[in-house]
Amino acid sequence: EDVMKTAIVIGATGLVGSNLVKQLFEDERFGKIIAFTRRKTGLSHDKLVENVIAIAVQSELLMSVLRTSSLPTTPTSFPSSTTGNV
Repeated sequence: EDVMKTAIVIGATGLVGSNLVKQLFEDERFGKIIAFTRRKTGLSHDKLVENVIAIAVQSELLMSVLRTSSLPTTPTSFPSSTTGNV
């Protein structure tokens, strides 16, 4: 299957998010990376679509349940970058 995947990263300016985006730049399976951030990432790449958004609500916790029902339930079965599964 040669269909390029799209990754959506929320929080691409933090330590984990920015490193994830950089890894996705190098991953040939991904043709587009859509980043939602509070400020510009400072990164530049043909794959990157950057969306700076204003968060109007102060909160200590953000929970995302996007696509969680399709994920495995045990941590040992999560996809790993070393296995080539995403």
